[in-house]
Formats: sequence, structure tokens, C-alpha cells
Amino acid sequence: FPTRRSSVLQKNDSLNRDRLIEMCRSFYNLNSWKNLKRTSKLALTRSQAEKDDYFIGHSYRWLGIYYQKMDLKDSAFYYYLKAEKIFKKLNNKFFLCHLYIDKALVLHYTCNYMEAEAALVSALKIANELNIKYEITKIYMILGMNSSNQKDYISTFKYYQKALNLTNGESGEKFKISQIIILNNMAINYFYVNEYRRALLFHTESL
Repeated sequence: FPTRRSSVLQKNDSLNRDRLIEMCRSFYNLNSWKNLKRTSKLALTRSQAEKDDYFIGHSYRWLGIYYQKMDLKDSAFYYYLKAEKIFKKLNNKFFLCHLYIDKALVLHYTCNYMEAEAALVSALKIANELNIKYEITKIYMILGMNSSNQKDYISTFKYYQKALNLTNGESGEKFKISQIIILNNMAINYFYVNEYRRALLFHTESL
């Protein structure tokens, strides 16, 4: 992908802003957090200069992701809310779904479980409408995790089973990784409810 320096020197057009957002994704995948922050801010500045709401929304989201990775949850939530407002305005349901998931994770890790569940229900409604299977799987996984932290193990197993069913027959790497995580999480929760034989079976399957 183009270097950050070359992107700075390019004309501020939609292609350049799109490249900057792609660079954010690349820096995220490389765990290059300082570059992610700098590039997100540059993308935001350039997008605001052209009043380009689409890329303003993406810039806010990547800044939110950066702050979440830095464990600065208040800042992450602030930028997610700003991105959500933009994508609602644009009626971009796909990215709105992702933002609800992002928000839910911040709320979950700050123990706001009811609010996290509400955000996940909003995300699930959109994901079902758009039929985006991996996102549906991810939402059920987080719902399971959210229920587990509230010690609602009946709901936990229900959500994990729904997520697991969605991974069956899928060959993509994302689904395979999700399947392993779900099996492992189910094993941990069977341990919590003292069903040790089932816990061992699910741990063995995940291995």
C-alpha cells in the first residue's frame, strides 16, 4: 500500500481519502498503533476539509478503534458515537452495524452489560436484514460473552450454540477461528456450571 508520506503529498480527492482509510486498516492488521492514529487523524482532517461525511465517519471509527486498543474506552466511545451519527445520516446500514458492535464491546468491557446487549440487538437487526452471516456469528458470540459475565448461563449457551451453528459448513478462515473460540468459550462456561465432562469434550474439540 502507498506510504503515509506519499499519501500526504497527493491531491486531497476521494481516491486519496479512500487510500488513507485502507492504510488505517493495514496499520490495524500490523498492530502499528502510532501509525493508525496519525493516519486516522490525517484522513479526518482531509475529509473535514472537503465536507466528505462518508470518510469523516470512517476516520472517526478508526480513531475509536485506536483508542479502544489503547484501553482508553471513554475516548473510543466518544469517536464511535460521532461515527454512528454520521452513518445514520448517510443511512449506511452496513457500517452502522459494525459501529453497534464496536460500541457493544466498549460497553461490555466497562460492565455496562444491559447497554451492550441493546447495542448488539440493534446490530443483529441490521445484520439479519443485510444477511451478513459473519457479523451475525460475531454478534451471537458477543451476546454469549455478555450473558456469561452476568452469570446467565442459559442465555450464554443459547447464544454460543446459535453462533456455532452459523459456522458449520463454512470454510473461510474467519469462520474457522470463530468456531474454535466458540468451542473454547462453551468449554469454559461448562466448567463454570460444574459440567466437567462436557467442558473437557468442548476443550478437546477446540484443540
